[in-house]
Amino acid sequence: MIFKKLLPWIFLFNITSLCYSQEASFKIPDSLKQKTYSELIRDINNSSKLHEEEVYAHAYLQKAKNEKDTLSIAEGFQIYTLIYDDDRVLQYADSIVEMTKEDPNAFYPATGYLVKGIHYYGQRNFINALDNYLLANKYANEYKNEQLFYKSNYSIGILKDRIGEYEESISIHRKNYNYAKKNIDFIDEDDYLVGVFALASAFMYLKDLDSASYYNRYGFKEANRLNNDLKNIFVLGEGITQFYKKNYNLAFDSINKARLYLEERNAKPNMAMAYYYLGKISEAIDEKEEMVWYLKKVDTIFQETRDIFPRTRDTYNLLTNYYRGKSDLEQQLVYIQKLIEVDSVLNSNHIYLSKNIIEKYDVPKLINEKEELIKVLKKDKNSLGTVILIVSSVALIIGFWLYRRQRIFKKKFEVLLEKNNEVISSKKSDLNPLKETIDVPLEIAEDILQELQKFEKEYNYTDTSITLSSLAISFKTNTNYLSKTINFYKGKSFPLYLNELRIQYALEKLKTDALFRKYTIKAIANETGFKSPETFSKFFYKLTGVYPSYFIKQMDKLERV
Repeated sequence: MIFKKLLPWIFLFNITSLCYSQEASFKIPDSLKQKTYSELIRDINNSSKLHEEEVYAHAYLQKAKNEKDTLSIAEGFQIYTLIYDDDRVLQYADSIVEMTKEDPNAFYPATGYLVKGIHYYGQRNFINALDNYLLANKYANEYKNEQLFYKSNYSIGILKDRIGEYEESISIHRKNYNYAKKNIDFIDEDDYLVGVFALASAFMYLKDLDSASYYNRYGFKEANRLNNDLKNIFVLGEGITQFYKKNYNLAFDSINKARLYLEERNAKPNMAMAYYYLGKISEAIDEKEEMVWYLKKVDTIFQETRDIFPRTRDTYNLLTNYYRGKSDLEQQLVYIQKLIEVDSVLNSNHIYLSKNIIEKYDVPKLINEKEELIKVLKKDKNSLGTVILIVSSVALIIGFWLYRRQRIFKKKFEVLLEKNNEVISSKKSDLNPLKETIDVPLEIAEDILQELQKFEKEYNYTDTSITLSSLAISFKTNTNYLSKTINFYKGKSFPLYLNELRIQYALEKLKTDALFRKYTIKAIANETGFKSPETFSKFFYKLTGVYPSYFIKQMDKLERV
């Protein structure tokens, strides 16, 4: 039972001062004195009651202490992390770290750090989880424990998923998957299956839906073979994938089936994910009341756990828009305020995780390469002197470039403030008979331009789902006529026309709305019609000459003056 979990890389939780006092006074019962460590482990696995497991765990630890066997003492502490599931876990994991960090080996203190990371992750304390995962990864790598390295890499990959670094996380998950396939007899089956699920999810995030479906089906098949309940997470994953494929009936059936399993186990983070996508399906099939019911379930879980998957943030936009359509100002305000609250939580986690993953996981790899280079260069003092000179020169150039860039940004910011409405002067509409050379009848072009005027006035361009095709349908024309009219009378392509409107809207909101400036870049991008913060930032810079983060910072400075 319990010790199945004590394979070298899967660990869980810890213990209080009361338990330490119990250990201090504990004497091994006569019936257990002659038992070996292996026999005590077997007794723990065969026990079904906590107090029995505690007796065997006490006996194991006391035996190790009597024999002054440091490794077995650390293993004894590790047993406690498996029989408890509360914060006692952290104290026992700390004991592992304290006992072994001065004399590390292949298993310790990496195991202690990994235990703590997993426990903190379960509490949705991602900051502490990351700190401990990075330490586990460092020791596992340094002392060549492939299985612990595999486990800590998986955990870091999951946190990369949370901050949207899908290209990098998929590389980690693919390596872990290949490692697990080669070492299937030694990998815990739960670890193996969640690794497959992580790979399937990463493909889904990158919209490689066929690959996502492949690994969801593969994972479900493997879970069935192993008679493991984790098959339900693959049902959830495939349901979400089918949603993105627009197979809404199939998606609803799969997600709803997984939801029932998740509710039975009170698995709140994944329950929230299921509710969110059931809400999105309801929106897609125009069942708005159902959508609201599911999305409010997402909010309830956030209020209970203070945790939310970044991709379910749109819950609050959907609820705000729903109540805007109902002219219910009170509920609009409620969900706008909740969105700000959610963004605060997401932004705090995102900043810390991205900064520390780069500094403590990605950068150390580069530092190792740098140190190797320095060792080679130190053999030749002249070469070293040359390198120092080059590095100093490069540093001066970079410093000058940064200074010059800041001055350019400042000037462009001042220009933006002076302009009232226009970032870029667009070509004005000018209807005359000569314009019929664009192969669009004049009366149709007039109708399209009137529709575009209404489109701009009502800010419909902030809808992230707008495409040339959908706009043509709403204007009751075809894409060819619409595209040619915009090209000719607006003087630009449809995508550029759309993105210029969005950036202009963002600029005006950022100038006049202090609350809007408190949104994350991702939230601002979404509110102004962009599907990703990267695309928003790129176009903002392209059209204004400064990045949105710089513009917001300077606006806030002006308001404080």
